[in-house]
Amino acid sequence: MTQSIYVVEKCSANTSYRELVGVYSTRELADRGGEESLEFNEPTNWNITITIVPLDGKLVSCVSGEGN
Repeated sequence: MTQSIYVVEKCSANTSYRELVGVYSTRELADRGGEESLEFNEPTNWNITITIVPLDGKLVSCVSGEGN
């Protein structure tokens, strides 16, 4: 079984600004970290991006709340 890490970034919806939120061991923790990062911001101004990085080096990206 391949282990993965989840890299969470907060991206401005109006500019190209990106901010690293954190790196997590599960999708559930990554989702929670993304939600918590919006605590003091207007959620409609931001997108949360989660990049799944398997330890074998293959990369896959998805947007929180979409897909699986």
